[in-house]
This record gives sequence, structure tokens and C-alpha cells, in this order.
Amino acid sequence: MNIEHYYIEKGDGDPFILLHGNGENCEYFKGQINVFAERYHVYAIDTRGHGKTPRGDKPFTIRHFADDLLCFMNGHRIEKAHLLGFSDGGNIAMVFAMKYPDRVDRLILNGANLNPEGVKRSTQIPIEIGYAQRPYCRKRCPCSVVLHFPVSFPADHPSIGGE
Repeated sequence: MNIEHYYIEKGDGDPFILLHGNGENCEYFKGQINVFAERYHVYAIDTRGHGKTPRGDKPFTIRHFADDLLCFMNGHRIEKAHLLGFSDGGNIAMVFAMKYPDRVDRLILNGANLNPEGVKRSTQIPIEIGYAQRPYCRKRCPCSVVLHFPVSFPADHPSIGGE
């Protein structure tokens, strides 16, 4: 790994790693960190090129992000962790679990998809509208959550899939 991840760490207990979606950062989970920290040792990580983590020189692929996660875990002596991934973070968690199943205790996925096959256009259109409106919504209400990850991204970037 040629980068050092920015992360928020809090709590004691089993390691619980939070992985944000595309275009977000670890602050996405600011409303959940304290609650999870009551029971777990929480790590909310900024993915490569997001938030305060530098981009580095590796390509932006889900596989590389999964390898970054392995390096993060090794660097923090985390043998096994619960992973919670939202959107792109869920994709990272899925690929990580496929590549390194012995390093995952529980896998929690929200809005993750490595392949958008089966997504109806009537579902895709509101997501694309939400993505386009994100900058406007963030200015008016910084606490709002707007869908921001185009479902077509995995199909347009097939390198994110498993081996």
C-alpha cells in the first residue's frame, strides 16, 4: 500500500469497519459511530482518494480498494472484522470477503451491487436524478442523504468484479 488511510476510531470490542460509498468519506457514518462504539471497536475509513485519504498512484478499482483494506487491517493488527459497506463500500466489502474470507466475521451490505443486471430503468432514473441534484441538496441541507452512486457504474467499470 502506498497510502495512509485517514480514519475515525472509537470504542472497544470486536473490530467493526465502516466503508462509505463513492464520493463520500468516513463522515457519512458520523450518526452511527457512537452507537456502534458502545459495543465494537469502530474504524470508519476514508477510501483511497476520498475525504482525507490521498489518491496514491494505484488505479481506482474495487479490487485495489479491497487490497487497501487488507493493508489497513494488517497495519492495525486486525485479524478479523465485521464489515459494514454502503454502496461502493458494500462493493469493496463483497470483493474483500471473496478474496479474504478468513478475515471477515460478519458482512453487512447496504445498496451494494457488483452487477446492475435486473435493475429496471424506472428504478435507475430516480437514482440518476438524485446524483445530479446532490450538490444542490448538500448546500441547502448538509445533513441530507441523497442517492449518489449511479447503478450503471459497475457495468461501465467491469474491473470491479471478483476474480
